[in-house]
Amino acid sequence: MNGVVKYGTSANMYDLMGRRVRSVNLDPYVTNSFRIDELNRGLYIIHVVDETGIQKAERVFVE
Repeated sequence: MNGVVKYGTSANMYDLMGRRVRSVNLDPYVTNSFRIDELNRGLYIIHVVDETGIQKAERVFVE
């Protein structure tokens, strides 16, 4: 997922059962990343929300 984030933006990563497996507050001044090496193989959803409520979601496959 690429793009500029605003202050107060957060990202949550969910498995397909809807369980949150990662949560992070994003820093608008650096490149943000998730550690996924300890996740099980499968499909996950990353949901990004800024302080104004604008949302973006994207699928990620972990091998």
